[in-house]
Amino acid sequence: MLELQSLVQNFYAESIKLTSATFASAMTNLLPGLTFLIAILFRLENLMLNTIAGKAKVMGTIMGICGAMILTFYKGSEILTSSAGLNILECNKPHHQSFLGPVLAIVSCLFAAFSFNIQKLLSDNYPYPYSSTALICVFGAIQSVVYALTFDRDWSHWKLEFNISLLVPLYAGLVASVVVICIMSWCFQVKSPLFVAVFNPLMPIIVAIASKLLLDEKLYLGSIIGSVIIVCGLYLVLWGKAKDTTRGPHAEGTDMTLCRPLCR
Repeated sequence: MLELQSLVQNFYAESIKLTSATFASAMTNLLPGLTFLIAILFRLENLMLNTIAGKAKVMGTIMGICGAMILTFYKGSEILTSSAGLNILECNKPHHQSFLGPVLAIVSCLFAAFSFNIQKLLSDNYPYPYSSTALICVFGAIQSVVYALTFDRDWSHWKLEFNISLLVPLYAGLVASVVVICIMSWCFQVKSPLFVAVFNPLMPIIVAIASKLLLDEKLYLGSIIGSVIIVCGLYLVLWGKAKDTTRGPHAEGTDMTLCRPLCR
């Protein structure tokens, strides 16, 4: 199950190819809700709707998803009309959405939600983020090679030149995989899967800023409204987690939970 991250990235990349980056980014907003539901099934989270903390976590998760959806699908009036971006791409190819693209995006989010919860269980029993990250990357690399050889046997496509086709794999491997998984593994030791997943709706905000700076895309009022709702939902979930009084085997916020990696 350590190679779920590889499936997440492969399915997500294929979804972008079949649809668009905007659509695939919007679909990832399902991740906090799916992670919360799976965490409840794994008994890593308690719903506790009879408490203020439980209601805050549920409402914050819903607000984060709704805010990200508004940011992605609602444009409104254009805010910044001046051209301040670099536009590193010479042209933008039109994307044709197919039925398979949305399905792959949903499957990618589902695998990511399972991966978050499994990494939480792994960190509870093996609290060593660096070695666990190495294991995840090794199994993911093996799976990715099998995946690539299965769907693309043209060896000319494996040739990398010193351009964006080389920089993208390096960034995805070193930053998006090694650094991100290592940081998430550490977060899983002291927090819960929902705590990690709830930050995912911040991605459309970063995408909007990066698209303006690098691709010279337009910034609309919907981006600002969605960003505000996302931040409000995020802090509502964090407040609920801080007020969570659960003392189960996976409870967080206690001294033993924070000290456990140091005591082993």
